[in-house]
Amino acid sequence: MLSSQVPEFGPYPFVHSFVKSHFDMQFDDVRAMMRLPLPEIGIQPGRNFAAAATLCNLISGISVVLYTPEDPKGGSGKKFKQLLEEFYPWEPQENREDKAKTIYDLIRNPLSHSLGVLKKGSLPIGIAKNSLTEAQLEEIENSKVRPVWVPLAVAGGPSKYDLSVWGLYWGVFHLVRRLAKDAKQMQKAEERISEGKI
Repeated sequence: MLSSQVPEFGPYPFVHSFVKSHFDMQFDDVRAMMRLPLPEIGIQPGRNFAAAATLCNLISGISVVLYTPEDPKGGSGKKFKQLLEEFYPWEPQENREDKAKTIYDLIRNPLSHSLGVLKKGSLPIGIAKNSLTEAQLEEIENSKVRPVWVPLAVAGGPSKYDLSVWGLYWGVFHLVRRLAKDAKQMQKAEERISEGKI
């Protein structure tokens, strides 16, 4: 399933067209990476880092194009974290502020700016995934709750954090669905895109 197929985008033609033209291909890239590795056809790497980086890029893009924060002051980092805090499908026991900060500080920024190298003293983070079948991808995309076999996107241990690319994929996909259901957010995005203010 592609992001433009989320039915709630239907009433917003400019948003829908933008999502179809610019987001679908990137979600489809991540979707393809979720099928890796495929050693039987000679593809050994899992593309864990590439998938995580692309998902973070999508969050960044969504936070600028489709999301309107309550407090418009602040830069792109603040929007990134506010979008996650407000629309990511966190579990009740998760601290959304801490997890959003972790994704931004320990995943998005290092993968974008320093080849994944963290600052001295940062808690290290492992980025993990295995290959998924088409049926598993469809379950992730269509489940309203996180499937029991999909780990939380970010889990912390005493000595490091772990990022599940499966978990982040599920979360970002459903972040898009939640945002699309918010009429106020969609109306503002429709106006912004129709006027070329992106």
